[in-house]
Amino acid sequence: MSGQRKRHRIFLRLLLSYMIILVIPISVWILTYVRTVSVVRDEVIHANLAILNQGKAVLDRRFDEIRQIVTQLLQDHKVDSFQYLREPFTGSNAYKVLDLEHNLHDYSISNNFISDYFIFFQNSDLVMSSNRTYKSSYFYSSYFQYGQMDYGSWRQLMLAPYHQNEYFPAATVTIQGRQREMVVYAQSLGRPDRHHGAVMVLIDDEEIRKL
Repeated sequence: MSGQRKRHRIFLRLLLSYMIILVIPISVWILTYVRTVSVVRDEVIHANLAILNQGKAVLDRRFDEIRQIVTQLLQDHKVDSFQYLREPFTGSNAYKVLDLEHNLHDYSISNNFISDYFIFFQNSDLVMSSNRTYKSSYFYSSYFQYGQMDYGSWRQLMLAPYHQNEYFPAATVTIQGRQREMVVYAQSLGRPDRHHGAVMVLIDDEEIRKL
């Protein structure tokens, strides 16, 4: 019986020694694995933050370009004087319409961030862009539609409040029957207490997502 206990103790010692031999490398491996995962995770987070910051810097520059373009439009004396015009197709006013229409640049050619832009003049009820002029109701029914808004709601949105460097969330915009996701930048013409229209810049949401 004593011999059996002795063999049992020997077996337990061997088993304990074997388990210790197994536990030590497993513990080292687990510790190494945890540290490696932590290092890799930190590096991935750091790399992703760097990429996000680069994208943000690019977006900030592109949005600054849009604000500068709109500022140039607002400072154009032809745009400034046209906002007070009430009867655009009477007498010599028709020439002013053509003159301003041809004076406006097509910024989408040089800036792929800008899909298009329009100036909504409240007093003349015209919507104008480079080489294009529409009555606002015709513009909204035949060329452009913002989301599910009807003409009256859209007109109210653009003209009633004063917009100061304002961005509307991405929405489905219909342009000549084709639907696209657009972010709209709006800047009113005039002062907060007396404004006569708004500049509307269409930014392709896909261009934003590429960054």
